[in-house]
Amino acid sequence: MTDFQREKRKVVTVAIIQALGVVPILLQNILLKNWLIVTVFSVYCLLCALNYGYYVWRKKYNLWAYIMMTVTALDFGFYVWNGGVQGAGIFWSLSLPFLAMYLLGHTNGGRFSLVYFSVLLLLSISSLLTGFVMPYTPQVLIVFFLVSYINVYLLFTIEKSRHEMREEVDRINRLFNHVADLLFIGQKDGSLTSVSPSCSTVLGWTREELMGKVFVDFIHPLDKAVTITFNEQLLNVGHLENLDNRFLCKDGSYRWLSWRATLDREQNLVYAVARDMTEEKRTKSRLQASEEAFRTLSEQSNAGIYIFQRGHFVNFNKGLLDLLGYSEEELHVLEVSQFVHPNDWESVLECVKRREGGEQGLMRSDFRILTKQGQTKWVNLVTDLITHEGSPAVVGTMHDITEAKQREEALRFRSELQRLMADVSTEFITSGPDTLTEKMDGLLERFCTFLDFDRAFLYTLNDDVNQLVDVFQWHKVGIDPFVSIFHDLDTEQLDSISAFFKSFDQVYVPNVLTAKEDLGWVTEKARRHQFQSILLLPLVRNKQTMGVLGFEAVTHPTVVDEEIIGLLKMLTHVLTEVLLKNELDLSLKTAASEMDALNQTKDKLFSIIAHDLRSPFNTIISFTELMADKTQPMTLEAIQGYAGMLNQVALVSLELLENLLDWSRLQRGMLKPERNHVLVDEFIKVAIASYMERATARKQWVNIQVEPGLKVAIDKRMMETVLRNLFTNAIKFTPDGGVITLQALQTVDKQLRIAVSDTGIGIPEKLLPLLFTVEESKNRAGLGGERSSGLGLMLCKEFVELHGGRLWVETAEFKGSTFYVEVPMMD
Repeated sequence: MTDFQREKRKVVTVAIIQALGVVPILLQNILLKNWLIVTVFSVYCLLCALNYGYYVWRKKYNLWAYIMMTVTALDFGFYVWNGGVQGAGIFWSLSLPFLAMYLLGHTNGGRFSLVYFSVLLLLSISSLLTGFVMPYTPQVLIVFFLVSYINVYLLFTIEKSRHEMREEVDRINRLFNHVADLLFIGQKDGSLTSVSPSCSTVLGWTREELMGKVFVDFIHPLDKAVTITFNEQLLNVGHLENLDNRFLCKDGSYRWLSWRATLDREQNLVYAVARDMTEEKRTKSRLQASEEAFRTLSEQSNAGIYIFQRGHFVNFNKGLLDLLGYSEEELHVLEVSQFVHPNDWESVLECVKRREGGEQGLMRSDFRILTKQGQTKWVNLVTDLITHEGSPAVVGTMHDITEAKQREEALRFRSELQRLMADVSTEFITSGPDTLTEKMDGLLERFCTFLDFDRAFLYTLNDDVNQLVDVFQWHKVGIDPFVSIFHDLDTEQLDSISAFFKSFDQVYVPNVLTAKEDLGWVTEKARRHQFQSILLLPLVRNKQTMGVLGFEAVTHPTVVDEEIIGLLKMLTHVLTEVLLKNELDLSLKTAASEMDALNQTKDKLFSIIAHDLRSPFNTIISFTELMADKTQPMTLEAIQGYAGMLNQVALVSLELLENLLDWSRLQRGMLKPERNHVLVDEFIKVAIASYMERATARKQWVNIQVEPGLKVAIDKRMMETVLRNLFTNAIKFTPDGGVITLQALQTVDKQLRIAVSDTGIGIPEKLLPLLFTVEESKNRAGLGGERSSGLGLMLCKEFVELHGGRLWVETAEFKGSTFYVEVPMMD
């Protein structure tokens, strides 16, 4: 039975009650010929019939309407029966049409009834107060007032409740009509009594086509058994959820519905909500097929594929097991920090934090991992955020890119090495002898750091390839400096190294400690100098090893491949040319310096010649003019005096000319020592004999002390020049009555040492650096006014050095000086 059918029964019941209350009164008034009452009741019955028809048409129902209708009918009958036309019932009879309109759902029925009873309320109040309007007794008016007041209050309250109820019903209807889910109301036997409009939209059936039908008839045959079981459980439990079945559509297709149902035991109705799951089911089916295909693909893939959730791998393929080297049980409990390389942990942790923060989209990163076996591998990781079993998770693929990284690193390494070599070549093009050491040290540092060695060195060798000439080196902080490769080796090992370098071969030992073969001197050097790896590359020029470029690793073994060694060999060619260029630059610089010094010396000598030769000739000319002047006769004494002075000037000029000639021959390379054995005692006496008269004239005492029988092989003429200059200088700067001492002896290292000492005025300290040069600022006149050219000591030094000896001075101002000459004895 539907709601409408049940409501219609109630309406018929109310109509019968009304008829029982009204018909007797109507028959009585017909007999009494009270046509006014008959007319009123006839109108009343007509209006009731119209309202019942309205109800049937609109299918509206309100329980309170029929209760109030019944009470009003009984009330009316009571009053009319007892009061007749003259009673108060006439007023109630006039109210019945309005009450009927209101109670049966007429839009304005409530308003009419409220207005009518309000008028009756005002009439009763005015009658009680004035007794004019209604000719009834006070008791009747009071009852009339109370009844009118109660009706007004009840009508007002009911109207308000009805308005609120109407709004609530409208909201429920709107929800019912617009909800996306399918709503069903049915009997316990499964027949449908009401459905929402969405059922027509989704299933295609109209509401009329579904009403009264058993919904199981629309279920797919394969799902009927489950659905009937579900319905039986619903009748027992009263509420069930999560039934999925297929429902027949009008076009013959089936759609998946997910059901939730509740049983109303009071009304014996089932309220059910069904959600269309067709697309979701199709998507799920496609997803399952895709997952199956993905699972098959992932199991066959070499890449590691996984799902990571709550800090652990929850699902993974065989590729990930092979990549990390762990078993399934180990991988399930493995922490990320246990397999990520420590140097890459910070970057990986940053990516993890970004994922935990909810960052969406693909994320890519390259980092190193450590396998269970301790291997280091490069991997490329691509991850995305998904939902797994209702919780956020990360799905990722991990590809082994170790070989690609190694190729990339090797390519980058070679590219940077080539760039470094190009930079070095460019820098050394502009290098000179002054910057060579700085740039060479910088080169060794850059290559040593780049190749991951601990120290580097470059040394040049002599022609026999057994001694170091120049050494350039660099080492890291905390690493001992380079030790000569020839240090602390016996003769056999030295010969082995020299022979090896002469063969132009390279030496490269990646790890001396693990080398199986005997490496000879390399092993010995590694033991003594504490290195693990060594790389030695010869610098070859004109089929001659001129040096070695070397690298040593102390703290760890260093591995370089043949291609890197080939590039470093190219570097040795560059360095060979650099060293050759440096030698040429040094030669040019030396030649330029010598030429500049010669030019300066030449200019000074020209100045000396112009000044020191002109002065004696001016003196000679002046004296000879005096002697030739016939107007002034000269005595013999005067002539002898002038002759003595002329002789002195001539001797000085001769000394100057001899020094100039000797210097000229020396600069042109015409003077070479011609050694002959001489007795040192006789040699000294002969060399100073012609100047003893000067010392005697100044009352100077000359003391000669020579070791008896001392002989030496020297160039007699050169050494006479040396002794002559030193002895005449002692005469010049020793006051009258002073002492000049000449000593000669043999030293313990078989050197002839000659010392010329005086008790003269000494030499100021500021003049000592200029003493053996041609600087005019160091020239001083003797105590007798003798002039000095400044060439003497310079010639002495060069003559002594031609003998392989040395010349130096010890002096104290105002106390005297001692000049030492030391030359090899050369037996």
